[in-house]
Amino acid sequence: MTQNQSYLVRLSDLDRDDQLNLSDQGVYNPRGNTAYGYNGEKIGTVKDALVNPETGRIRYLIVDVGGWFSSKEVAVPVGEAR
Repeated sequence: MTQNQSYLVRLSDLDRDDQLNLSDQGVYNPRGNTAYGYNGEKIGTVKDALVNPETGRIRYLIVDVGGWFSSKEVAVPVGEAR
């Protein structure tokens, strides 16, 4: 991988690293928050995030959508989230 190419990792994977303390580094952890659609209706729960491992900057939220039997995870670009 060249220097200009970046890759993303799950925030939960960085959080498990004993060498890192994400809260001390000012990394926001959105896990567990409720996700709402454009109409204000609840669509699911934020289960994780995809982040730049060097900066901790969130690029996508991983949202668990659907019901109990039809649950699936979707990636929502952070620019589309509030």
